[in-house]
Amino acid sequence: MAIADEEFTAAWHSNEKKLTPAEQGELSHLKRMVNVRQDDAYLPHPDVHAKQQLYYAQDELKEYVSVLRRKGRSI
Repeated sequence: MAIADEEFTAAWHSNEKKLTPAEQGELSHLKRMVNVRQDDAYLPHPDVHAKQQLYYAQDELKEYVSVLRRKGRSI
């Protein structure tokens, strides 16, 4: 049984594709935006829309990661 697991894992990793430089750049940008929006949202006196902007940044990052995974990218 362990051999089958190892073969499955090896096959899985061989099918994964690395991120292109453009995808890596977009992913880094979206992560950075979540970090910035998170810092803004938890200031002592945040902007009225700070939590909403954080939500949108997190949602955009989650959607982009989902698209990359559907493409078979290794994240």
